[in-house]
Amino acid sequence: MKRQRVNLTDVEKKFIFNNSSIMTIKEIADKLNRQHCTIRNFCISNNIAIKKGRNYLSSGEIDFIYENQGVLSVTEIARQLNRSVATIHNFCRTHNLIIKRGTDVDYIKENTDKTVYELAEIIDKDISTIRSHCKKNGITLKSLKNYITDEEKEFIKNNTDKTAKEIGDFLGRSSSSIHHFCNRNGISLRLSNTPLSEMEKKFILSSKDNLTINVISNVLNRTDVKIKQFLSELDS
Repeated sequence: MKRQRVNLTDVEKKFIFNNSSIMTIKEIADKLNRQHCTIRNFCISNNIAIKKGRNYLSSGEIDFIYENQGVLSVTEIARQLNRSVATIHNFCRTHNLIIKRGTDVDYIKENTDKTVYELAEIIDKDISTIRSHCKKNGITLKSLKNYITDEEKEFIKNNTDKTAKEIGDFLGRSSSSIHHFCNRNGISLRLSNTPLSEMEKKFILSSKDNLTINVISNVLNRTDVKIKQFLSELDS
């Protein structure tokens, strides 16, 4: 069974339109806590030119993919171009090219360096389906705990006097990734005491019924605590 499609809210659509020229698909997806393919498909459907990320394919690579679609597997094309399988797969799917691969299980076995979430997005299946395949076939995937490198972990532990946003900006990570790592490992970072601006307050009020506190905090680069505090003050 394929995952249920969740429509983007008007607030999220506006955020994409306003940031498409300065943020990559990955950055927007991280901010909105959405799947990369959801953002990509919305941009394609609405002819939105998105900022190119590091996975931008050259004209020579694109020609190679077109010439070998359906002949070589996605994995083999990725190997020859020294690209990730996800980059090749996403390009083929976006441009309606022939994607040659074995069964989902074969694909999972060839990509054990990915997390269950990455594979679910690439194969377009439920996370529970990916986990079931792994359990039945004794496949061990990349642990989510290793999503942040050892060097990044060490940097975070040595810079607890900084905010999650400051660390995220330095490492090129989303503040939510830093928050999640710190929460899992019991690390306390400095909280931003900068008061909310009027624009931020308006965004929170217009989004509180459509977005979760976690998504709002990611979009504004604020802590969940800061958003909850503002909302609780309104109710008191």
